[in-house]
Amino acid sequence: MPKDTATTTASWAFVKALAALDNVKANKINPAFKGSRYVSLDALLDAIKPVLAEHECALVQYIVSEEGKVGILSYIMHGPTGETLPKEPKAVLLAATGMNDQQIMSKVTYLRRMTASTQCGISVDTDDDGNSAVRHPTPARPWTAFIPADLTDKAKAYVVGKNWLKETQALTDLPAEHVATILGNQTAFLNVIRR
Repeated sequence: MPKDTATTTASWAFVKALAALDNVKANKINPAFKGSRYVSLDALLDAIKPVLAEHECALVQYIVSEEGKVGILSYIMHGPTGETLPKEPKAVLLAATGMNDQQIMSKVTYLRRMTASTQCGISVDTDDDGNSAVRHPTPARPWTAFIPADLTDKAKAYVVGKNWLKETQALTDLPAEHVATILGNQTAFLNVIRR
């Protein structure tokens, strides 16, 4: 294909955009799922939009719903030609029956992140945040489950001493950022409280 023709097609423009896109580092922590890290939607879009625009492309995402399901219709649009990739976009849908508005929007945000990163070939160092949109049949274990019962009082004394928690609060009330710090360093934490 001659170069001047190739540069006007949506596929060729998108190939060049993909080559220019970099992976995105996780910038958030989900303490509800073993302190896993994920990239926020705004950080992901901040990385994607300018590169796509440089190549006359745009990421287009719509919320869709049908028969107890909610989802995202996501595609790449090439400005000069109006072509879309894929040519016939299909929505990614998840069950939403029995969910409140916050749970539904959590799923929508998760789907936006996953479809955008997948369409643009972007990898995040880890991403298990989808767990927040999953309903578990059994209750999740508390973050403190790794602490032996005989060390629970020492663990609480340690976090109270660090001013991470008030004496009147339960260990399970520890703020998310401190939970993530401890879960990311479980062995070191156990060694400190064993002393």
